[in-house]
Amino acid sequence: MVFFPYGDELPHDWNAYLVPGRCSLCSFELTEGERVVTVMIKDEKVSHECVVTSKACYTDERAKILYELDFRDYIDLHHDNHDNFSCHGQCISMYGVLVNKSFFQAMHYSYNPSPPDIARRNHWLRSDLASLLHEALGPFLIPLEICDKIAQRCSLREQAASIANAFWRKNLKKEHEGQFKVSLASNIWARYVEFEGAQYISYLTNTPGNHPEQMSKVFSAQSGQKVKSLYVAEYHLGVRQLRFSRAAKRNPTGVETVPGQWWRTFECKKGTMDIEAYNDGIKLRFVEPAEHKRSHFYDCAFEMPIYPHYLRQLHWHRLCSGYGYITRMISLVLNDPRATAYSASCDYCPYTIRAHLPGAHDPYFYDAGSIAARNAVWLYMPIHKDERITQIWLRQWVGKFFSDSALLFCMNTGNTYVMGLFPAADSYGHYSYTLIYESSTIPDLMFFDIKIRGIEEFEFENPVRPQTEALPKLPQPESFLSGIYYEKYNYFFSSASLEEVVEVTPCLLEVSGFGPAIMGLLLQYEDGRRAAVGQVRTDRFQSSLAVNKSSWGLCLQFSRSAQDLVNVSSVDVQSKTVSDDKIEAGLEIPWQGKLEWWFCSTQSWLYHKSGSSPMPFLGTNKTFSEHVQNITPTVST
Repeated sequence: MVFFPYGDELPHDWNAYLVPGRCSLCSFELTEGERVVTVMIKDEKVSHECVVTSKACYTDERAKILYELDFRDYIDLHHDNHDNFSCHGQCISMYGVLVNKSFFQAMHYSYNPSPPDIARRNHWLRSDLASLLHEALGPFLIPLEICDKIAQRCSLREQAASIANAFWRKNLKKEHEGQFKVSLASNIWARYVEFEGAQYISYLTNTPGNHPEQMSKVFSAQSGQKVKSLYVAEYHLGVRQLRFSRAAKRNPTGVETVPGQWWRTFECKKGTMDIEAYNDGIKLRFVEPAEHKRSHFYDCAFEMPIYPHYLRQLHWHRLCSGYGYITRMISLVLNDPRATAYSASCDYCPYTIRAHLPGAHDPYFYDAGSIAARNAVWLYMPIHKDERITQIWLRQWVGKFFSDSALLFCMNTGNTYVMGLFPAADSYGHYSYTLIYESSTIPDLMFFDIKIRGIEEFEFENPVRPQTEALPKLPQPESFLSGIYYEKYNYFFSSASLEEVVEVTPCLLEVSGFGPAIMGLLLQYEDGRRAAVGQVRTDRFQSSLAVNKSSWGLCLQFSRSAQDLVNVSSVDVQSKTVSDDKIEAGLEIPWQGKLEWWFCSTQSWLYHKSGSSPMPFLGTNKTFSEHVQNITPTVST
């Protein structure tokens, strides 16, 4: 059954098609409000111009077709056989002659690029445009720096489409298109091609031909020395590097991590003498042994090449069965003695988890790696001195209409941090808890996948003992909203003691439908401990407020937006009166007891035994009792 983006069922006389979520000419993401068309290869037609909605789709009402943008984590056009391609209307008007499936397949992204990789590409395009402007304006002696300033204010879509057009016309070799083999019994040579500042392998051969200077040797055959592993570095447009290994238990050396580049590991069967590759007409899309041992890590790609024996020793936990396409895995060091905190991006499920290290500066730390994660919240878990993660539990709930998951971090101090929504259930589902990690005496490595649906796979170095013990101690709110599950919002819960607080640091975020709002606080205590309530991002901290002996308590003011969203508008450690018709009643809290902070991506609700904040708009909701009566946890082993 197919549904309109606004929740209505698609009429029976309409059709629905999946189209790439990026313009097939300029490769920029199609976003809300942009005018797009669909190129239909089979019919050799171009649809009417449509407008992308906030639901990542667009409709051609004349043709009665709904087009849904495909932002899957990995798209293999060689096997998926897409026949409809989406383009910006302006791009297709410039290069309408390129209604060509060969072009679309050669220039299509297999992976969604990472934020650093998007920034690298944009920088390259701007630099190239600045150079063109400098050359064109040469007689006027315009400095390159001025041309660069001009390029920064220009749209890069037309530039990208023009470069892709020229690149395809120059490098297309139809005779190379398709699948082929090369032998491991002889030396292997590679030819390369460069596009947008990135180098790709365009062809492999056992004979360098008449122009060996144009080829690079990537493999030297040695009699009696069999290849045991093949490592393939893939970028979103194709294969970039190959590494062959005759060692069974050693990673390749001299490999650097490159943003957006992913390594796949293949274990060669005894007697394997060939490798297979597929050329899209310009460059290689995949390379693998003609005969290789099929394993659970065959469809996984890592930031660095990892030898097969190590991968086989990992302990895997999957939320659901595999999907038959490439899964990208990133790593996180647990109990790194340098870590001061962990942050997790969460909604119905965690999207990513990252560690905060002293002196580390990552400008992309909070950039959403997943399209779906752009409206998620960031949860902050400060680590105290000598505090360690002892266990990680996976909490799952599967209902009739949706499901959610969360991670429970159990600490040696007795604290439990929930990286996920506050528990909620109805009569169509229940929670299960699975222990997926137990710490060792040294820092441990955890791998997890990055998918548009959130984290679905975990890999750990340590095995987990069969569990018969009780569940970890979970946070028990003294307060509750008048419903936990809503059609419109899903809430997270946090709390912290207000005893012995010496410093308060507000976190100011830009909230959709509201504007700037204080969405969380970081509290510092006399003994050096820290605690976070609400949504906390270290790149959005405001000036810290010192708490001295004359400070009576915490003073918070609230505002309500035109959309009926309620948030904290100001925080102080002294009482003050604010006169503004948008300001709701303030909340003055003494430095006693516990502050509870309920929040979602757009609003907050605070509770203390001395009072609570104004009630936020909750949408359609059920009563609290309707949900808690069916929260029946079970333990999985």
